Amino acid sequence: MEEQVSNDKQQPRQVVVDERRCASCREWKPLGAFHRRSGGSGYRSKCKSCRSAARRARPVTPEGTKRCPSCSRVLEHARFYQRPDGSLHSWCADCEGEKKREQRAEGAGERARVAQELAQAVLVAGEKTCPRCDTLLPLDAFAPAAGRLDGRERRCRVCARLRSAELDPEDRGRAQEWEMRSRARKERFKELAARGRPGAPGVSEHEAWDKSGQASEGHAPPEIPE
Repeated sequence: MEEQVSNDKQQPRQVVVDERRCASCREWKPLGAFHRRSGGSGYRSKCKSCRSAARRARPVTPEGTKRCPSCSRVLEHARFYQRPDGSLHSWCADCEGEKKREQRAEGAGERARVAQELAQAVLVAGEKTCPRCDTLLPLDAFAPAAGRLDGRERRCRVCARLRSAELDPEDRGRAQEWEMRSRARKERFKELAARGRPGAPGVSEHEAWDKSGQASEGHAPPEIPE
């Protein structure tokens, strides 16, 4: 290692290092024996020889497979997401999905707090903006919605009717059929709740009944007591 110190007292002390120690073989080598990091911000901790040896020591994966660096599993290419240029993501789909679920869980509390504050602001103001016509309207201009925090639908009544009118006849019929089935299910579960049999909360109404109204396999509805 060479050290050069400037004799000019007005200039700061400058140290020039032209070699470094490899983190793998622990040998002092010139900087030319190390790869530069991406962006040119310094050199890598291991020398070129050690990095090449580590790459050669990796187990060879069969053709059509890829090793996930997160779970260390060798999986088929179909288990990896594909980029627009055709290359595969580094992590497998399972590991990427787990990472995204953890990220969503971390921000779930903050998102719920923000949504609650927005809903409270709407209730206090007594008006909200329709996202379709971008108009600030009183709450009476929105249909009731028990499942929303502010108790109102996202679109105003006029935009909701316009959207229904823009549907094709086939789509409009399917939407009306679904609306009738949804109302019938709500009335049935309301009746069950009034008789003390609200039904299993772990099974959604959509899973409990098929299109013909008969009980689907494995999801028998609760019997109504006489």
